Amino acid sequence: MKCRLLKENGIEIKLSREELNALDITYDKLDYANIETRRVLWTVLDEARLQLGSAIDLSGKMLIEAQSDGAGGCILDFTLLPVGNERSRGKLVKRDCCCLQLETNSADAVLDAVQAMGDKVTISLFADREKYRLLCRTDTIPYEKAFAVLTEFGTLSRCSALQEAKTREHWQLLWERKEA
Repeated sequence: MKCRLLKENGIEIKLSREELNALDITYDKLDYANIETRRVLWTVLDEARLQLGSAIDLSGKMLIEAQSDGAGGCILDFTLLPVGNERSRGKLVKRDCCCLQLETNSADAVLDAVQAMGDKVTISLFADREKYRLLCRTDTIPYEKAFAVLTEFGTLSRCSALQEAKTREHWQLLWERKEA
């Protein structure tokens, strides 16, 4: 399962055919009126909470959209809807400041991400075979802004201290820059 933040009030979750099979459902059988679909959605949101490393706000109205990925899996979009005339009720995902982890197969995407973040962040770049992983920390840029910028360049998630240690131990460090 891959999940990423879409703006401040949405999450996109991609599930493969195998993951849907493990949840005992298919894309064709997704129907919010069905209790099994709701069980799957809650399970998926709980897993997204773990991947993103924070609580997911389910207190307001939410738009849930599903589309086929063409290979037996699906893409789920969860969007927290505004209440009344308000522009935005709040953020779907609430986070504490932490390390962000960007993973991609593209060296160009990693270089573009480093350039987009500027010199106000601490960045560590790692490689493992044909994958690149960028660990990013900042005290000067708001966390949500850093997350929004980096989400354009690959799969982005919150990185716990344990995950960061595993990356440092098992991945090859290519480059590191401290916050200016």
